[in-house]
Amino acid sequence: MDSKNLPAKGAFVMSRKLIFALAAVLTLACAAGAAARGVMPQDEFLACCARGKLSQVGKGVRRNADVNRLEATGQSPLICAAGEQDDPRVIEYLVRRGAEVNKANFQGLTPLMVAALRNPRARIARALLKCGADPRLTDMTGSTALILAARGNPSAAVLAALIEAAPDTLNWASASGVTALMAAAESGRAEIIDLLLKKGADLRPKDASGRRAADYARANPVLRGSLWPDCLDRYR
Repeated sequence: MDSKNLPAKGAFVMSRKLIFALAAVLTLACAAGAAARGVMPQDEFLACCARGKLSQVGKGVRRNADVNRLEATGQSPLICAAGEQDDPRVIEYLVRRGAEVNKANFQGLTPLMVAALRNPRARIARALLKCGADPRLTDMTGSTALILAARGNPSAAVLAALIEAAPDTLNWASASGVTALMAAAESGRAEIIDLLLKKGADLRPKDASGRRAADYARANPVLRGSLWPDCLDRYR
């Protein structure tokens, strides 16, 4: 063997090993990149859950979006759907795919509470209830979904669905003593007051400051000049 050829052969062997090592690194990098590209970004998935079609939500799930991830903003896929979605099938699909129907955010708001606050479509609240949402849970202020709906949801049908699901919560009060009737009076919502009274809401409870529903109505500029304060004051 010619000793003059040994360095060249050694260099050749080293070059081959280096090439194989680089190829392996590139293969792993490409695989990781492909996997990353395959996962739908969570903000995109949240937008799909809130306003997208069922097919778009399904695409996100197939691309490994997390159906239970809770963002620092308090948003989760099901909370986003509860607050803005108009298709109850999206609610049902997310729950079937593992979304926790009673998972609350850092404010103690469950998807049903968010629907009660923001979504005027009763079919969304009904879908959540059908999937096991608990209307008796309370947020950090001790408010039920019914109290939150009485304060802010424009749809009487949403409140009717909540009362139908849990009629015993009609006169429940928050930690500060506010009932659904007081919340509706405070917000000046005559249609909701009327519904609550027809369902049997009690006029007599007082909040932590000693105020009744009539006092809330009298303090509201919309109701102040109407018959509602006197109507609510019959138990004074």
